[in-house]
Amino acid sequence: MSFNTFTASTKIQSAKINENFTNIANGTEVNNVVWTSWTPATTGFSGSPSVSGVYTQIGKIAIVFFAITGTSNLTTFTITNLPITAKRQQKFMGVATDNGTVQNNPCYLYTTASSAVLNLGKTLDGTAWTGSGTKAVEATIVYEAL
Repeated sequence: MSFNTFTASTKIQSAKINENFTNIANGTEVNNVVWTSWTPATTGFSGSPSVSGVYTQIGKIAIVFFAITGTSNLTTFTITNLPITAKRQQKFMGVATDNGTVQNNPCYLYTTASSAVLNLGKTLDGTAWTGSGTKAVEATIVYEAL
């Protein structure tokens, strides 16, 4: 096997760059991320809320998007089945609707350590949800997977 020696004056005549950039850390392609559909399971609603979600995992990083809308019957809100278990408690913000009114401030979301549970608070200061009317959250969260 021989190697070329390059110096500051070496000119490259031609080069082919692979279009598939590879994540060196774990060997997965990062430009061809595969998104998987997921149906969030929730508490805090009467009946069945409208739910949608997708997720992907790159190494130990989980990326999850979800949108949930329904009629509130509790002052709490939980997703009980994150598609990828969180390693530790991590905090996020999202867009919320409470009692039919879109909130001017972000809602507070946090994972539970070694769990697939996501708690959703109406506000950053812990104000409770209204136990009636339309309740909704839309968010993208990025967290460390277990």
